[in-house]
Amino acid sequence: MADPLSIIAGTVGICDVCWRVFQYLKNVREASGSIQGEIEGLQRELSSLRNVNEALEAIYTKDHSTPKYNIQTQRRLACNEEVQLLWLDVNGIREGCKEAVEDLGRLLEDRYGPLIKGIVGKGETKVTSTFDGLKKQLRRQSRSEDLSQFRLRLANYQGRLQVLLTALNISYTCNINGSAEHLTEYIQRLGYELHSQIIALRQDVKETTSVPLIDCPSSATAIASLLSFNKHFDTPRPVSSIFTGRSDLMKRLGDAVFSAEPCYTQRRFIIYGLGGSGKTEICCKFAQDHQQLFWGVFWVDAASPATVKSTFSRIAHFGGVEPNAEAAKSWLSSLDQPWLLLIENANGDESDFNLPNLFPEGRRGTVLVTTRDSSYKIHGTVGSRWLQFEKMDVDEADELLLRAASIQSRDVATRNGATVVSQTLGFLPLALVHAGKAILDGLCTLSDYVAYFWRFLDRVRKNTFDDDESNMRVYSTYEILFLGLESKRDQRLKGYVAAGDAVELLKVFSFLSCENIQLDILIKAVENFKIEQDAQKSDVKQHVQKQQNALQLLTWAELLQKIKLIRNFEVLKENPPVLPAVLREYDIDRLRKALTLLAQLALITHHDISSHYSMHPLVHIWSRYRPEMKLQEQAVWCQAAATTLTHCVLLPPLGTTESDVRLRLQLIPHVTHVLRCQNDINLKFEEQRRKRNKLWPLFGKHKFNRTDARMYAKFSMVYAQGGMWTDAEMLQRHVKDFVCSMMGTSHPVAVDIVLALSGSLMNQTRANEAAEMQKQALGACIDVHGPEHTKTLMVMNMLATSYVYGGRFQAAMSLYEEAIAKLTRTKGMSDEDTLRAVDGLGRLMMRYQRHGEAESLHERAAVGLEKVLGRTNLDTLTAKASLAMAKLQLQGDKIPAAHDLIEHVYEERKKQLGKEHPLTLLAICDFARIEAALGNTEKAEEMMLGALTIAKRNLGQDHQGVLMGMAHLANLYVQTQRYQEAENILIHVIRPEKYIDSVRDDGEHPDRIAALWYLMSCYSAQDKNREALDISYQLYRAIENCGGEGLGKNHIMAKKVLERRRELETSLGPG
Repeated sequence: MADPLSIIAGTVGICDVCWRVFQYLKNVREASGSIQGEIEGLQRELSSLRNVNEALEAIYTKDHSTPKYNIQTQRRLACNEEVQLLWLDVNGIREGCKEAVEDLGRLLEDRYGPLIKGIVGKGETKVTSTFDGLKKQLRRQSRSEDLSQFRLRLANYQGRLQVLLTALNISYTCNINGSAEHLTEYIQRLGYELHSQIIALRQDVKETTSVPLIDCPSSATAIASLLSFNKHFDTPRPVSSIFTGRSDLMKRLGDAVFSAEPCYTQRRFIIYGLGGSGKTEICCKFAQDHQQLFWGVFWVDAASPATVKSTFSRIAHFGGVEPNAEAAKSWLSSLDQPWLLLIENANGDESDFNLPNLFPEGRRGTVLVTTRDSSYKIHGTVGSRWLQFEKMDVDEADELLLRAASIQSRDVATRNGATVVSQTLGFLPLALVHAGKAILDGLCTLSDYVAYFWRFLDRVRKNTFDDDESNMRVYSTYEILFLGLESKRDQRLKGYVAAGDAVELLKVFSFLSCENIQLDILIKAVENFKIEQDAQKSDVKQHVQKQQNALQLLTWAELLQKIKLIRNFEVLKENPPVLPAVLREYDIDRLRKALTLLAQLALITHHDISSHYSMHPLVHIWSRYRPEMKLQEQAVWCQAAATTLTHCVLLPPLGTTESDVRLRLQLIPHVTHVLRCQNDINLKFEEQRRKRNKLWPLFGKHKFNRTDARMYAKFSMVYAQGGMWTDAEMLQRHVKDFVCSMMGTSHPVAVDIVLALSGSLMNQTRANEAAEMQKQALGACIDVHGPEHTKTLMVMNMLATSYVYGGRFQAAMSLYEEAIAKLTRTKGMSDEDTLRAVDGLGRLMMRYQRHGEAESLHERAAVGLEKVLGRTNLDTLTAKASLAMAKLQLQGDKIPAAHDLIEHVYEERKKQLGKEHPLTLLAICDFARIEAALGNTEKAEEMMLGALTIAKRNLGQDHQGVLMGMAHLANLYVQTQRYQEAENILIHVIRPEKYIDSVRDDGEHPDRIAALWYLMSCYSAQDKNREALDISYQLYRAIENCGGEGLGKNHIMAKKVLERRRELETSLGPG
């Protein structure tokens, strides 16, 4: 055995070195941001090394320095060859470990010591004026790959020492308690830990190529091999030779089964999920990997009473008892040795199925259950008690597919091709295996599998597929479940109402997005439809009364025109809505029963934490393309899904609460999917018509109608709410053309859709188009409602806003002043419409650089809107954001208040609209500008870069919001003396053609003027006075053209530019 003093001295020495290096790393981490992750990782590894060394010291001291054991035990320990080998390996690894830690200490001292002497005192960190400079120098000089290699080496030492520590614990326990044939639960748990540690260590060695790592000590593997005492091993099937991944799930399963927590009942664990998700395979793999820890491994097939009887009889044969279930369970209950029972297919398909009846009595043994039914998870007793199976991780799924297809290459192109297939198949193991088989059999290649898959689905829908096609074996489970539901529905028995509802809901869900199906969507589809119907009845009564009064004053020509409109209105009448019966008849309890039934069959998944439902992509696809789902039926249920979504959305003036906003955002993926499905179905109908009518014109083509118009109008609201303005515009144009052709351009509905369309154009920064539409709408409102009607004044306010963004300040000023005066007179100063107009006028004052007036107007709007609409209303937040920007321009003691305002705006927009919504991104950019004003330039840059990356992806490179954000980033670079980066950005931003959609032919855009100012300042800061002078001339000409009718020359900024130009001319001298 190794010298006891050397063991103790070695472990103490490592602990001391680890502690010193740990403290040093703490100082380095405080001085460096870019390598913080690696340093924190190193600190964790050093802490782990200290812990395992202290544990080794403790076990050695306890077992050799205390008279705990009798003489015979001590002699047995001293002579045990396995124990001696373990301690020898500990000693060898300890020497290498200490050397590695000392090397790390020297590396840190040589590289970072000189850099942190100015900020590190005697054990304490003190902040100096050079702190920021040192952080930048550290980032430039750090080589995180070196630290990463040290981290891997230390983790390898820690892992090997941990394996030896566990093996020593097992050896001492077995030597004290006698033979390993009488394993206690404690030894069984230690055995699991040892095997898990060995597997993890070998996996790290296998996967790490950047630094050579050392495999598990042979002395520890020898101890692991001595633990095997398995006598019976019977599982549903051998583990597949291509079994891949699932290491995280295997660990969670093992940690639960071998948990150290006391369990006063039988140890049971439930695995539930979709058919084909790998539940049985992982149980077989678990049993195989831990076979040596169980005296017997057995299994029961719970698919039917017959399979239960036959598999329990098989277990009874092993025990030499009567071949029936009760005898087999009794035999298992009587065993002293640890055993594992796998209960497969516990799905409750039979009406009299009772899972607890399959459990052997008593607290002995371990039971694993696989099932589709999530409700059975209540029977779990250990650890997390259950695992839900659905999809594999992307990398694991790709690897399984490539193994199944026997593809050896792992280059980027092959990996990308595998990922496309995996995504198509929803990362479902069974589907991936069959896809690999199809590729292996030469039915297709990896690159064209997706096309092959969709051709197969088309054959399924047409009922022309082969029964032996491998893809059919994937879907057979889903089809059997679906047919079972339909069979129960067709029996029309009282107890089977839920089955019929479940069938219809599944068909509707198949045309929604497969993720995040909220129960609230189904409930609101009923509730909001009733709200809208009640509102329409009230509107009709008022409309009829108005029409009766108006008809008495009409000429014959006007009366004929009115009759034409009434006839068109009759054409616009909607058909009865297509909805599932459970929604038409609306019974919340009945709805929940149907959803529960689908979840029990694993056709949908209920997510407890977020309380929503989802469908696996393959079930989602199968529900649309199954053999009985003909194209006509697809059209019906796609319309039912679209109607469900349509009923969720309330048209203005309804649907303005925050909950309505959240609901519309949740609908975005569902709206996108149902529209895509509708388009696909229409194309297939078109194709069928062409085939049937080759010799004569097509007929029977779907015509856009009132139902479509209402649906498109509501779906455009959903898109506009989510910042998807291009998609909103496309739908709104369809509605506008239809309504205007049927009702005329002056009809209130036509005006509403025109205004909605202009809003989408404005948000795409197409101010010219938006303003033209708003001018037409304003004229229509004046003709229909009069010049002082609320609707007229609201349109006037919208037009003024478009003029501001187009640089037509004088026209905007006139409109704002008129709108505010009339709104104040008719609705009062505290009305929300008046306050919105006041907020708009404040933004115009910001353009005039009259920041004090702007602050006052925004303050009035923000306070008033908060009282009327609430603190977190989106319009209130807009006013607060504008107020924050006004305070930023006023500088000084206004900036902290601006910071608080914009932080509130950002948090609320992120919460209500999401992290990537354009308004959230705008708040981030404004927030960053305020952070820069407070001196937090690094944070500001990080915020701006993050927001711009998302904005460019979602809105496009030339969206004016993106361009202005880039200009602000460039100005930040000027502040931090990164002039070349600022120049490159600003030269790109000031190109005139980027603003052509938002200015008059003789005008200029205010954002381009701001960018020119930033560029002039950038040149001046570098003493590039000639370039700055050239920009000043461009800038003055631009200001002259901004605002309309020569007002630009009177702008405050024009005076600043002239003053700056004179300074530049003086500095350059004559010529």
